[in-house]
Amino acid sequence: MRLKYNNYVLLFVINVLVRTKSLTNVRLCDDRLYRLNLIKSLSERGLNTVEISDALNIRNIRTPRGVRYSPKLVGVTLKKYLNRLGREKHLVKSEPSETVHIFHNFSDIDN
Repeated sequence: MRLKYNNYVLLFVINVLVRTKSLTNVRLCDDRLYRLNLIKSLSERGLNTVEISDALNIRNIRTPRGVRYSPKLVGVTLKKYLNRLGREKHLVKSEPSETVHIFHNFSDIDN
């Protein structure tokens, strides 16, 4: 944006870079994050979805809606969480930068 003020020309340049493969970056609450990390770590130890659902239900760990975990629900939950972690790796955040150039006359400006 160019503004003329007396004999000066002000050139404002604002640069913003946002590159993302996700629509939002919602932070998960601590208890949900605990459940997701527990499911992931049990899976990484070699437990299958039946064993993971049994382990969660024995410990009386319920879903956010208060439902017991089924093997299918554990599989879907794990898949979505791993996808989420993959998207977070590609999330690039940057702060906007602002530059102001002041020129004494129009001939100083490079288009």
